[in-house]
Amino acid sequence: MIDTFRCNPTKYLSVVACRRNLEGDVCSIIKIHSFLEQWGLINYRVSPRFMPYRKNPPKNYIENILIETPTGIKTVDYVTPDHINHEVNNHLSSCSSISDITPQPLNIQALGLRYDKYLNFKTLKNKMGGTYKGWNDQELLLLLEAIHMYKDDWNKVSTHVGTRTQEECILEFIRLPIEDPYIDKSYTQYLSSNTISFMKLENPVMCLISFLSVALDPQIASETAKIMLEEFGKLKEQDKSESGDKNYFADHKNLCAVAQVGVETSIKETKEILDIEYSKLRLSVVTLIDSVVQRLQVKMNFLEKLEEIFNKERDAVILYFFNFS
Repeated sequence: MIDTFRCNPTKYLSVVACRRNLEGDVCSIIKIHSFLEQWGLINYRVSPRFMPYRKNPPKNYIENILIETPTGIKTVDYVTPDHINHEVNNHLSSCSSISDITPQPLNIQALGLRYDKYLNFKTLKNKMGGTYKGWNDQELLLLLEAIHMYKDDWNKVSTHVGTRTQEECILEFIRLPIEDPYIDKSYTQYLSSNTISFMKLENPVMCLISFLSVALDPQIASETAKIMLEEFGKLKEQDKSESGDKNYFADHKNLCAVAQVGVETSIKETKEILDIEYSKLRLSVVTLIDSVVQRLQVKMNFLEKLEEIFNKERDAVILYFFNFS
């Protein structure tokens, strides 16, 4: 049998082929064939597609035996429907009265399938009073303070609150709004409205001054005003020595000089702020580009690992088919 298999090791050696070439008892041949096949002496290099298809036994291989029980025989724990109805009526009659229920602290988790308690849950809730009160401002402040101090340690949070359990603290924290509802409405109205009060006037000087007062930073405006006052004071002292009709033209020149100094100072400060903002913007762009490059690098590393795993699996499959071919 082993020599016959070695003549053609790629072909499956069946029991039928052994019976054709061997003489003897069929049962003995089958036992020897199964023994050699189990220990890998034959049929160990055969491709799976040449292996015989073995059918599993049907699910109803062992037939169910049904025995008809005589009508007079009953089980020991047999209960009649009348007995069940009687027990149910006794239970309902014993717990249906509401007036006998005393107001005790009710645990909702321990509330079973009591029909009377379920129907009268609102009545008990009104009788309990303070048990079901909502969160007041003091408890909310304690909750937020405890979360700020202890983070996600809800045991310490409930201990800090004092009057609430861990579950109630977690539920109330989830119910809290994400944004602050007490935003100053006047500030939003101030942003949405027209803040330049002299914009509709025909005087261009007032329009320019109002625009500069809104557009410039308050610190820059204060420094500009100081410089303008200093220059105006110097020019005023020089103008005291002069008299006559020249005063009008001198005042006009002084005002122009002061306005020019203020505008130049504002332009200088604005350029500095613009340079700072431009450097911040450039730094943000560089940071954004670096983050995108890092993300692409992570993706490339992941693809390289996938390619390496794919190559290993391909080599393993090629080696497997090479060994069994």
